[in-house]
Amino acid sequence: MDDELIDFLLQRLDSAGMEELDGHEPLDFAVDYYHPRPNVGHSFRFLRGCGACSRDPIPYDNGTFGFRESLIESWPCLHVRSLALAFADDTHYQESWRS
Repeated sequence: MDDELIDFLLQRLDSAGMEELDGHEPLDFAVDYYHPRPNVGHSFRFLRGCGACSRDPIPYDNGTFGFRESLIESWPCLHVRSLALAFADDTHYQESWRS
């Protein structure tokens, strides 16, 4: 879905639309989560999110910073998907881009 949506937009957006798209790129965020098992501590997994829409990492009690899932706007973000709405009548538009 990601590549198809971006290809769709790149073929249709004007320069103003391209400026809006700029910066909304996918990034892999390391999400910290705590293992309930003793002596395992923290682990990380990666989530794909939007570099522009995801919020800054938050500080933990131990002074380190990390991401939690609630801080990451999934990719493609709402902003990128909303750029495609202008072309909803296009035969190549996919309804799955609305959600």
